[in-house]
Amino acid sequence: MQAMNENQVSKTPRITPIREARQRQLIEATMAAIGRYGYAKLTLNHVASLAGLSPGIVNFHFRSKEQLIAATLEYLTEEYEASWAQASASAGEAASAQIDAMIEFEFDPRVSSIEKVAVWYAFWAEAQVNPSHRERVSRVEARYFETTRDLFQRLIEEGGYQGLSADAVGYGFNAMLDGFLNDLIIDPASFDREEAKRICRLFLSGLFPRHFAGPVPAVAEEATVEALRALQAERAEALARLQAREALLLDSLARRGVASDKNR
Repeated sequence: MQAMNENQVSKTPRITPIREARQRQLIEATMAAIGRYGYAKLTLNHVASLAGLSPGIVNFHFRSKEQLIAATLEYLTEEYEASWAQASASAGEAASAQIDAMIEFEFDPRVSSIEKVAVWYAFWAEAQVNPSHRERVSRVEARYFETTRDLFQRLIEEGGYQGLSADAVGYGFNAMLDGFLNDLIIDPASFDREEAKRICRLFLSGLFPRHFAGPVPAVAEEATVEALRALQAERAEALARLQAREALLLDSLARRGVASDKNR
């Protein structure tokens, strides 16, 4: 029995750097193919063509379309979570900084490229009928929700915010992020990542004003500019009056000096 296990192990393909690189090439081609042809119409020939390889090479690394798609979802999940872990570590310990980093992370083109978002949406749709995909997607979403909920709970406790539910805020925040990604898929040409981030922070500033400063309202900004201009005009007028008075005093002194010289 032991000998048979050893033989089985010896027959298992060893993952070499070259093999790993080739598999990653095929996975990236799969993501591109899903974005171009859709999940249902995807074929291994599509993947081979986009990767610039023969169908035989695809079959050598992945025996079926299902195996390749499963590997693609696993790769996408691991890449996403590793990237978020790095962004989270760089943000510091403060809950507000972590949430702000989450906003920056979600709208980073390297994370939410049109191609990757299209693949996520394809997997979410397929998860309804595919138990394997449903388990993976549900696992990612559950962990993400737990992270956001815990961060919002910390904010509520730190700021003493009353009447807020971390669960409700977490659901709302995640729904807003998903909505923006949906906008990206529908109309990528007009999607503004910076505007999306601004709106997310505006939403949070209404709930957590002591942690997220909202933007200066346009009306208030205009009033401030007008007040500044009025102050500058008033200062210029006062300066002009002082200069005129100074000129009169100098002229008066000069006249007194001339009169004094004549009297002598």
